[in-house]
Amino acid sequence: MSLSLRSENQNNDLNALQWNNLEFFSKDPDVIKEHRLESFILAGIGRATGVCFNIRGYRGLVIYFAHSETPMDILTMECNTSFLRSAADCIGAVLAVSEPRNFSLQTKTDLQRVTSQL
Repeated sequence: MSLSLRSENQNNDLNALQWNNLEFFSKDPDVIKEHRLESFILAGIGRATGVCFNIRGYRGLVIYFAHSETPMDILTMECNTSFLRSAADCIGAVLAVSEPRNFSLQTKTDLQRVTSQL
C-alpha cells in the first residue's frame, strides 16, 4: 500500500470528493498522535473525506469515513457523492434552523409570561 497525501481518486472532477488514506495521517510526524485515529484504522476504517456546507451563513464540515476495503470506484460514484453532499446540506440545515427555533421558543415563552401577568 502506498501512502500519499494526494487523494486516491482517479477522477480530476472539481466536484469529486477527495478520499484520503487515514494510515497516511497516522504515520505523519506532523500530526499529533491520537488514539481515535488508531482505533479507526484497527476497526478497518481507512478512508475519510469531508464535505463543507454553508446554509444561510451557518458553515461547517461533515467528515465521512469508509472501510479500507471499499473500492474507490464505489466511493466516487456520482450517486454516492451526490448523496453525501446532500446529507451534509441536511445536517447544515438542521444546525441553521436550531438557533432561530430556540429564539422563537424563547420569544413565545416571554410573551406567555407577559400575557399571564396582565
